[in-house]
Amino acid sequence: MSVVMDVYQLIRDLIEEAKKTQNADMVSQLIDIKLALSDIQDENRMLRKELEQLQNIERHLDGNYITLKDDELHIQYCSTCWGNNRKLIQLREADEVTEGLPRCPICFNNWLSARNSGK
Repeated sequence: MSVVMDVYQLIRDLIEEAKKTQNADMVSQLIDIKLALSDIQDENRMLRKELEQLQNIERHLDGNYITLKDDELHIQYCSTCWGNNRKLIQLREADEVTEGLPRCPICFNNWLSARNSGK
């Protein structure tokens, strides 16, 4: 983060110098750079959060579900909803379902054992 702060300070210093020389075009361009840097910083923050979430996903070969590595309760989430929309949708418990296998309440896919050719 200190590199970003150093760049912000450099831009602020350049803006002040441009103001002293009354170079309105340069001030405008430096402000555009500062705004673009802010957008890059926001995007970087978002991507880091996504990466952290991806690294916390644990896929299971014995079923069509995912869990979170740091979840002591081992809550099962729909792998279809995760794969399509990056949404963690908790599967309904077996006792909540009147017929058949547990289902995802959003995409309604049955929670089935994965059919892996490698097994």
